[in-house]
Amino acid sequence: MSSHIHLLCKATNSFLLSDIMRDFKKFTSKKIIQTIIDEPESRKEWMLDYFEKVCSHLKREQSYKVWQDGYHA
Repeated sequence: MSSHIHLLCKATNSFLLSDIMRDFKKFTSKKIIQTIIDEPESRKEWMLDYFEKVCSHLKREQSYKVWQDGYHA
C-alpha cells in the first residue's frame, strides 16, 4: 500500500517519542511538498489541491497537510 507507512522507532536519552514523530512528520511533509513542486510530476496539481483541501478546516495556519494527526505508539 502506498498510502501509509509503518515505522519501528525507539526514543533514547531525554528524547520523547512524540517529539521524534513531530519532527519526522514536519521534516518529511516539507520535503514531500517541495519535491512535488520541484519535480516534473503529471499529478502535481491534483496532489497539491488534495493536500491543500485536507487542511482547509484546520484552525492553525497551514497550506498543506500530508500526515494525519497523532500516531499510534
